[in-house]
Formats: sequence, structure tokens, C-alpha cells
Amino acid sequence: MTFEADRAVRQPLLATERQVTVSHIYKLSTEQLRALFVSDHLEDPNLQHQLAALKDHGSTKGVLKKLASEASTGIVGDEKDLRRRKAVFGENTKPLPVASSFCESLKQTCSDKLWWVVAGSAILSGICGGVANGAAGLVEGASIIAAVLVIITIVSFADWFKDTRFVDLQGTIQEQSVPVIRGKFGATQTVSVWDLVVGDVVLLEAGARVPADCLVIESADL
Repeated sequence: MTFEADRAVRQPLLATERQVTVSHIYKLSTEQLRALFVSDHLEDPNLQHQLAALKDHGSTKGVLKKLASEASTGIVGDEKDLRRRKAVFGENTKPLPVASSFCESLKQTCSDKLWWVVAGSAILSGICGGVANGAAGLVEGASIIAAVLVIITIVSFADWFKDTRFVDLQGTIQEQSVPVIRGKFGATQTVSVWDLVVGDVVLLEAGARVPADCLVIESADL
């Protein structure tokens, strides 16, 4: 066999290897995963639809296999694996209230009718003072308006700062770490709930919060 003939035989094999995609790794789509946890059948209060879908996928062990995960070793868990899972199934995003901007706080403070009454009184006082006392009367009214503007600015800044601190506090409250098995038999590591990916094997103790939609692999006294 000549070199050219040998290369012609090998080339299709090389081309086949390049065509490996995530569909060869993960046998479940996001829609199929969603069907395991979310029911579109309101007349099915006993979750029979989800149980039937789980059985079709080979129960929990079958789902793990289709997600390229193992009960004892979890997912591979390296950077490439995590990026691939986030790209295919999506990643967790922390839901946080959006803090209002300083301009929005200023606008909200100015919408208070009390400040309009004070500003109107200051303008009226300036006009009356200007008629009675000339420029000195106008200065008095202008000083009142300036004081009102300063107070409004301070109140708006305080409200904006309070809203910003509230958003930061909400982010701290929503932080939670959970132990997962990744890469090796029984090897656990602690990760944030926002860093969990599809296929992770999570270890939960009694009283712990369930961080996401999960399937029970093994339990005691559940």
C-alpha cells in the first residue's frame, strides 16, 4: 500500500473524530431535564408525568449516565467540563433586586408634594420680599430655595446609599455553599450554590436547604 493510499484510508477516521459534539457526551436536552421537574399537566397532582419521564430515562442512574456523571465520582469538574456544561445547560445567576440610580432617587424625592409646597412658599416669599425690600427680599427667598435643594440632594443621596447597601445585603444573604463530589471517588469539595452545574452530585445533611432541582440518588430515613 502506497503512502497516498494509506492516507486516503486514514483520512475518514480523522474526520469522524473531529465531529464529536456535546450530543455525544450529554444524552439529555434542557427540555427533557425540565420535563423531569416541571409539570405542564395541572390535572396531574401526583407527579405521574414526571415519574414516567424519569422511568423512560432509566431512573436516576440513567439520568446520571446521560449527563456524563456518576453517583460515586460526580462530574469530571475541570474548567473545560464546567464551561461545556454551562454552555449547554446554562449557568446559575444570582437574582438580585436592582438598586435605583441616584437620579431615580432624586426624582422620587422631588415627587414629594411637601418639597413643592416649601419651594412655592420660598418663591412667594422672595417675590413679596422683592416688592417690599428690593434685592434684599429676593436674596432671602433665593436662600430658602437653595437650602431646599441642598436638603433634597442629601435626602436623595441617603436613599440611594440605603438602596445600594440593601442590594449588597441581599447578595450576602443568598450566598450558600454546598459539598459536591467532583472528579474522584468520594472526593468532596465545597462550592457556592451559584457555581453548581447540571450533573453535580450534591451531599445534603439533615436540615440543609436543597439548592436546586435534584434527584435523590441515595438517602437515609428520608
